Amino acid sequence: MSWKPSIHWQVNVRNTVLSLLAICFSVSGQDLETGPPPGTALTPVKAYANNGPFSGREFDVSAEIGEGNGALLFIHQLTRNGIPTMRALDDFASQYSLLDFKSFTLLLTDDRNFAENRLKGVNGSLKMRNPMVVCLDGPEGPGNLALNRKCVQSLLMIREGKIVKSVALTDIADEDREMVRHLIEEVTGPLPARVGDYLELAKLKLPTDPEALRRLVREQSLELHRVNRKLITATQGIPKYRGRMTESGRMKAKRNPAMDSRDRKKPTTQRLKPNP
Repeated sequence: MSWKPSIHWQVNVRNTVLSLLAICFSVSGQDLETGPPPGTALTPVKAYANNGPFSGREFDVSAEIGEGNGALLFIHQLTRNGIPTMRALDDFASQYSLLDFKSFTLLLTDDRNFAENRLKGVNGSLKMRNPMVVCLDGPEGPGNLALNRKCVQSLLMIREGKIVKSVALTDIADEDREMVRHLIEEVTGPLPARVGDYLELAKLKLPTDPEALRRLVREQSLELHRVNRKLITATQGIPKYRGRMTESGRMKAKRNPAMDSRDRKKPTTQRLKPNP
């Protein structure tokens, strides 16, 4: 004789499952906590880069930030959903570098070789200005940073060499881009709004070393190329910009063959009859 669950038993099981699901979903990024208390001094964070400005060497991320301002984005789970915040931090770090802001994105792992091989493909796809690096402090990260492994990402904001805010990220969306900008401006303040003030600030930040200046020019040329490619992609679907470039560089609009055929028709003339 086979056992058949009663309706009462099925209801109890369903209610138990729903309760467990409610508990799981209630543990969102707003409820999770990650990172040390505000005011904690940034201690050494060891990392390895297989491409980018630190390619092929181990280095201390905290030493690069020093007593300045910056952010560390620790990746607990490397998924496509986390791309918006990674891109946003990389983009804004470039913009706010005029205010001495630096950022690093670090992948947490217990298998360095696997992580290095994986980042070769990931960084090649993301094409960030400052590519993701491998954190060498294990899957937990540096012990004194108290990172929460339940997060998808842990974002630590740094002002004058001290961690001032830690943000636990789980459900990441494109809207989080502006949140990242807001967090950066809490640390650095806003960029100059007037063009003249912006150019004056940029002039003050120009390096005096010839090699550093050449490197800056090369980086800005690549950045301009990147922006132009994004602009072309963004305007491809806009009718105003649809067309092809002529040799002279002017945009030649695509003509409608049907309209061309109508344009080629000779106009008809009506002959007036004389009055009787």
